[in-house]
Amino acid sequence: MKPSALTLTAGIFILALFACVPPTPRQGGVAAPPTLGAAVCTQDKFLRRVHYLAQTSPPFSLPDSGFQNAPPTDNTTINTSISQDLTDAFNAAPDFFKNQLCNLNGIFIDRTGCTRYDPGSCTGPGPSDLLWGFRAFDGSGNSAGEFIGTWLGLWQQGVQGHAPVLSKFETGRLQALLNWKSSTPPPTALTDLETDTAAMTVLAVLAHEIGHVFWYDAFVVKSPDGSPNPGGSADFGKFCGGTFYTPGGAGQGSWLLPPSVPDHRWVSFGEPRNYHKADDVDLTKLGFDLDHGKFADAGDLLHGVFAGIQNGRWASTLAAFSTDEDFVETFQLFVLRHARPPLQHLRVRFAGRAQRYLEDIPYTFNQKPELVRKSSCFDYLLP
Repeated sequence: MKPSALTLTAGIFILALFACVPPTPRQGGVAAPPTLGAAVCTQDKFLRRVHYLAQTSPPFSLPDSGFQNAPPTDNTTINTSISQDLTDAFNAAPDFFKNQLCNLNGIFIDRTGCTRYDPGSCTGPGPSDLLWGFRAFDGSGNSAGEFIGTWLGLWQQGVQGHAPVLSKFETGRLQALLNWKSSTPPPTALTDLETDTAAMTVLAVLAHEIGHVFWYDAFVVKSPDGSPNPGGSADFGKFCGGTFYTPGGAGQGSWLLPPSVPDHRWVSFGEPRNYHKADDVDLTKLGFDLDHGKFADAGDLLHGVFAGIQNGRWASTLAAFSTDEDFVETFQLFVLRHARPPLQHLRVRFAGRAQRYLEDIPYTFNQKPELVRKSSCFDYLLP
């Protein structure tokens, strides 16, 4: 999230080191409903879905092109260190998520801003613009596949051609979301040694992007008459008995207003949408404080986001930015908490006006009843 966007918008929305969601009639977002039970997806089947994104003229870019058809494929052999990270992420994934990965039609590595297939050759827009997920439909409402993408430059941020470890990735993601530019120590993330790996970073990226596809598969499926509904309105009774957003009817749950499908069906990095409840943190003020160098005040507000005010609402800071990211980040945390090894700690350190904070959502998960409630909507995925 860019703080300037918060200043201009009284709502909240998305973060994601990734952008997602295409224009009508296509939709960006997670994969088809997974096969339940034991994994049917093999490592080889997963890796066969991974390709470089072909560099075309004009270039494939979201949301400007490519939503009715599969992204263009470059069949060059994937770099060894990238293949290893993908393999390790797949092996760390819970079985249901392995199946979701294999239900995708393609997983792409975008070389935009890169002069070679070497991650070290990448400059330019960065992952906030080049990580995405979408489901494509033709003009007749027929599926043209579901796809996710990441950026080759992600692998220049780690060691020896690997992705960055999870603590580095999450630190960068949070600082990019807040656009933290100050000599005041910015928020930093730490995790346990066994989960502070490139594999967990790649798993988090895959889970986030599949989460965006999942949102549309969960809520934008069919019209009331049962006909296909790509490009249509959302029906929030289609998932979890209609309880993810409004467990007890209108006005219940984490949000003041119900979700909405953006008119252009594309969610950009740091775009705030929808409105917080009156008892929650004022994200407009958070953006104002960041824009005006009031980093200690921003730290106190950030603490409120992590604390979730009264009942522990949010899976992450990004989750508090929009109803879409609430779903996606809750799903991502669900995947990581059921990974092998599971994510048990993700400590975030930052300072407020009078004290320093140490927040750890995975560790305090069971103390956050609203987050626990929303996360339980994904329990059906488990064996």
